[in-house]
Amino acid sequence: MSKSVGFFSQPFTPFVLGLLCMGFLLLSFLVWTLNVTPDDYFSDVNDPNAAITCKVNHASVTSDDLENGSWMNKVITTSNNCSVFLTEVQIKELSNALVNNFPDKKDLIQLGLITLLTEQTLQKVKGNMEVYNPDKIKGILDWLRTLNVVAKLDPDNEIIYLSVTDYWFNFISGKLTEYQKINPDIRYYFKFRYLVQHCNEALYFVNVEETKYEKVKKNLLANHWVHLVQASWSDAKAWQKGVFLFVFLFTMFTYLFTIISFVNKTTLK
Repeated sequence: MSKSVGFFSQPFTPFVLGLLCMGFLLLSFLVWTLNVTPDDYFSDVNDPNAAITCKVNHASVTSDDLENGSWMNKVITTSNNCSVFLTEVQIKELSNALVNNFPDKKDLIQLGLITLLTEQTLQKVKGNMEVYNPDKIKGILDWLRTLNVVAKLDPDNEIIYLSVTDYWFNFISGKLTEYQKINPDIRYYFKFRYLVQHCNEALYFVNVEETKYEKVKKNLLANHWVHLVQASWSDAKAWQKGVFLFVFLFTMFTYLFTIISFVNKTTLK
């Protein structure tokens, strides 16, 4: 009798094979869990902030311009190639200058600035937002973070900062939801997870869809065993439950047979 045949005839063989199968499954799960996503960390090198040198012209704005809304085109002309995301300093200076010149039109000026920094700004950058570009989105989120901080320090213009951040957070969270539906793989990338976390922390939640396998993985990592078993059992079909019971009973019988055989062999000795 060959050694291989002798091995399979041993009473401990089912137990060893069971351990090997369990080890293989655990190794596969470990590789799945520790799956390394592409090295897509944000660069530490930032592009020069063109908004700092952006020329914002408010000297030629008249009262009629404020009434008909044409003043926004005078502040940042369409031919201006600088960044349309005005810095907090520019927003404050522009608002204060216009309010000083037209003190009776403060509400109209603030409403116009909100429109300028939301709808009109979106129209200028919308083309760049059609395709997932995490670096550009991060730049906008950094801008919003700054505006949130300044809102607490500049109560006169607080409504402008808060309205702008609310508008852009809603837009970005919606776009992130769209991006992951188009390309589900980005859900595993660092940049995407960073952007989603940033929006969620600001209470603008991104609806990231999870597959059944991802839900199982999440529950395993969180040790939610009871929930995992209940959810899996309730979602399983009748034939799936039958297969599970058969495999479970067969495995228990194999282990029981191995233990009995080992005990009998030890007793006979």
